[in-house]
Amino acid sequence: MARERDTKRWADTVMAQFGNLNSGRIEWDDAAEMLQILEPFAALNHALLPSGGGMDGDRFLASHEVGCLEMQVSPGYFYLFKPRKLFFQRLPGHPGESYFVVDLEEIPPTGRGDVVGDEYELVLDLGPDGYVSRRRWDEGHLGLDEDGYEIPIPDNARLITRYLKGKIMLVAKQSIYNSRAETYDARHTRMTLDALKEEVRAFLS
Repeated sequence: MARERDTKRWADTVMAQFGNLNSGRIEWDDAAEMLQILEPFAALNHALLPSGGGMDGDRFLASHEVGCLEMQVSPGYFYLFKPRKLFFQRLPGHPGESYFVVDLEEIPPTGRGDVVGDEYELVLDLGPDGYVSRRRWDEGHLGLDEDGYEIPIPDNARLITRYLKGKIMLVAKQSIYNSRAETYDARHTRMTLDALKEEVRAFLS
């Protein structure tokens, strides 16, 4: 029942946003326009990540980093990425299995976070004071002041994973594609758009 509910909500949103789209694939290259396109799908999507694994999204928003967007996945926790292009792939007869691919522009690490491989950087965002290492969150404070007292982490601090490159695939929660464990190996980052479409269609057959 959950799968039918989630894919129907996705399909209804596809119809509301794009109508009877004849073209199988459309694309955007402006970050502000991408944000407008993605916002209606924010709470409906499951994101397959460039480094593997996945997470349900809550909302999309513009980042304070120029040209970047953020996806909130839980209170106080965000993914940040710089989109090069956004693609929407419609599958005739299966609107609930249609999907987005966000092709990321490569961005450098800030030098203040913790880089995992060459794929993402973990930072703690202190707002106007900038980024510090995610390890500060794990330690529970920002270090010691001149009197030896712990400096508290601000209440508005945010955990951010900065994706440095790759692709993010956005599908409906409970879609056919993300119901298969093997798709969580970040294969969508390595595949061409046409190859990815053929794989999704094969799962539907």
